[in-house]
Amino acid sequence: ILTSGSAGPELVSVGKVMSTEAGELKKLIEHEVGNPSTLGDAADSEDEIDEKELYSQLQAPKPWVNAAVCIYDTDPRNSARTAMILRSRGYEVNIISEQYRILSMITAGRIDVLIIDPTSSGETAFSLCGLIRGDHNLFEVPVLMITNYYADYLMKKGYAAGVNDFLTRPFDSSELAARIQSLVKLKQVAKNNHDLAKSEKEKNTFLYFLTHNINTPLTLLLNRVNELGGLDGGEEFVEISDDLAATSREISDIVQNVLISFRLSDGRQTVRLNELDIAQVINSVNRDLRKKADDKNQILMFDYPDNLPYAVGDYTAVKGIIYNLVDNGIKFSPLGGTVELRVSVGEWLIIEVEDTGPGISEADYGRLFERFGRLSAQPTAGESSTGLGLYVASELAKMNGGSLEYRPSERGAVFMLYLPLYYQG
Repeated sequence: ILTSGSAGPELVSVGKVMSTEAGELKKLIEHEVGNPSTLGDAADSEDEIDEKELYSQLQAPKPWVNAAVCIYDTDPRNSARTAMILRSRGYEVNIISEQYRILSMITAGRIDVLIIDPTSSGETAFSLCGLIRGDHNLFEVPVLMITNYYADYLMKKGYAAGVNDFLTRPFDSSELAARIQSLVKLKQVAKNNHDLAKSEKEKNTFLYFLTHNINTPLTLLLNRVNELGGLDGGEEFVEISDDLAATSREISDIVQNVLISFRLSDGRQTVRLNELDIAQVINSVNRDLRKKADDKNQILMFDYPDNLPYAVGDYTAVKGIIYNLVDNGIKFSPLGGTVELRVSVGEWLIIEVEDTGPGISEADYGRLFERFGRLSAQPTAGESSTGLGLYVASELAKMNGGSLEYRPSERGAVFMLYLPLYYQG
């Protein structure tokens, strides 16, 4: 009757609160007591009923997420209804009036969501929020503020104090439960993201430590293997030393790509831009990778005009880019395939590397230059592929003032490295 259309707004508001109270009380009684007739005996009893003890004995249904809710109120009677609604939904609820007890519980991880009501607890509710936000962000300790519908000025103060969400009276019990549920989920998502970030950081630290400490003995090993290649020990000895050199070089390539990728990700990778003789860089790559192509019976072609103009770049970085592109072409081209490097000059110095492998599928375009972006195509002779080569090459190209692009080809894949030309002023 109170919520009918003929009633005034004040009566409608009162009616909604009373209806919600009665509905929640009825559900609570039916769920926990089971037989309403026993309430008469309890009502006639002369023994006092301890409300706190009564609630502690209730076996409330479990919510979809387990959560501990704390209500800050200087007078616990003001929050009795809110506590009853949340307990009926299976939440663990504490009404606490001491600020420092709440702060201690937050530090101990015993509060998932905090509810404040400045209309009953006053300015201390905002001071408590300020203390919490000094040590915890919006995701670590979500705060819900309950106010009367006309108290807009309190909402503005709530935003300034770091409140996450607001609920105005009169409110429906299901709306309160939904707000708490959303805040708990927000906290859980933030915690999961934090755990993932921590795990990723620990993994990266371990990988960097591992590769950094491998690099020194590996360099020594490569030097010794190169010394073996200069000794005269017969055909079998030469074959073994060549295999050792190729394997050591492959391990070194992996280690260097990992180390560079870490330096790129944390900003420690640097380049020194100077005039760069591209023909010299290409010849060095040719010497390093010629035998690898020969072992797969591949044709390795380097086509560039005489008297190439100088480019602008860092020698080590640009050589690493070209090396990665040609090495990938050898890996992904079949036995007897072809890897061709071409150089052209226009507004940019353009280096194209084309292979006769399977190319890049459209599904892989989006992660082509991502770190650890493993593609669907696989090396054709069991070679290793970390998914770092193209990422490293792309980032180094940008640091050298250029870019790295891909275009499909009828024969396979084509990667194009753009470098700025060097103009002597």
